[in-house]
Amino acid sequence: MLQQDDTFHIPTHDFHQYQLHTAKQLLNYEFNDVLSVVAQEVAIDIRTAKGVRPIRVLNLDSEINGQTVIVTMNQLYSEQEKYVLLEVEIPATKAGKSREIAEVKVSYTNMQTHTTD
Repeated sequence: MLQQDDTFHIPTHDFHQYQLHTAKQLLNYEFNDVLSVVAQEVAIDIRTAKGVRPIRVLNLDSEINGQTVIVTMNQLYSEQEKYVLLEVEIPATKAGKSREIAEVKVSYTNMQTHTTD
C-alpha cells in the first residue's frame, strides 16, 4: 500500500537525472498539474508550401491530407512546452536562397475565458 513517506524516483526533463519525491509530494505535483490546464482541444493546422511534401509527424497524433497536416492535443498545462516534429521533403534550391516551408495556425479552447482562440 502507498504510504505518505514512500520515496519515488521521478525523471526530470533530462531523462538521465532523477528527483526524489515522497508520495505526498507526488500527489501534490499531479494535483497541481490538473489545476494548471490552460488550453484544451488544441489543433495545429500546418499548410506546407507548394512543392513541399509532408511525410510524417514524429511525436504527436496527426493527420496528413495532401499539403495539410493537422496535429491535435487534448490539453496543455501552464508552463508546459510542446514541440511538433514534422518531417518534410523539400525540392532542391540554390544555396543561400531562403523559401517558405509552411504556414501554421493554432486554435484551442482557452480554459480561462472558455472561448476558442
